Amino acid sequence: MHGKILAFYDLCEGQINQHGSLSSEHKRTMNLLNDRIQRVVSFADKNCKKARVGKIPFSTEAQRIMGAMRVQKMMLMRIELKGKAGRPQKRRLRRLAKRYKYKGNVAISDHAEVKAFLCLTSNEYAAFRPKASAFRSTYLGRIANELFYEDGISQGVHYRNLIQQEETKLEFRRIKQAEKRVHGGGVSAVEKDVRGKCIRISTKIEMEQEIARVNWSRVLQAHNTPLC
Repeated sequence: MHGKILAFYDLCEGQINQHGSLSSEHKRTMNLLNDRIQRVVSFADKNCKKARVGKIPFSTEAQRIMGAMRVQKMMLMRIELKGKAGRPQKRRLRRLAKRYKYKGNVAISDHAEVKAFLCLTSNEYAAFRPKASAFRSTYLGRIANELFYEDGISQGVHYRNLIQQEETKLEFRRIKQAEKRVHGGGVSAVEKDVRGKCIRISTKIEMEQEIARVNWSRVLQAHNTPLC
């Protein structure tokens, strides 16, 4: 399944680069994959035998909104996959609506109408859910307050400096994403001194051997170094 998803992702990326948007067939396949992933996650969560540890936040309002989104997405899939394989059955839609206490009409067959309802529900959830930026600002405010008690400089100065640091981190993160360096650091090449000449090694096995050789030579050098 993972390999199929990666292959489909590459196919969609090529479609967007070539035509600027996804075709209706690609969109239907994406909705189908999303539905299967949701089913797998729900099944794993129900059958998990591990004890839940720690405080788990729960909100009936968030459950209601997200449940409405799932029901409307399934309604959209039923319309788009009509007469095709993988179309959700009607009783499955009714069970899902009953589970989340969905009060809307599940018998709507107009694609534009269901899509408009889904857009409204998505906007409702975006307005309801807590924003990470707000939590980040509160966290930075607490740090600024602690620094004020340590050095006596005003909280506003510390807060402005912390905000500037966050913005700088974000800019560098965007640069890394644009340069496709999002997987962190790591060694891509090693330089080796051979008979007075500096040779660059990029093969994995040779790099590992050279790093091990240099580390072992430093250990031997540390053993032979006197402490006084």
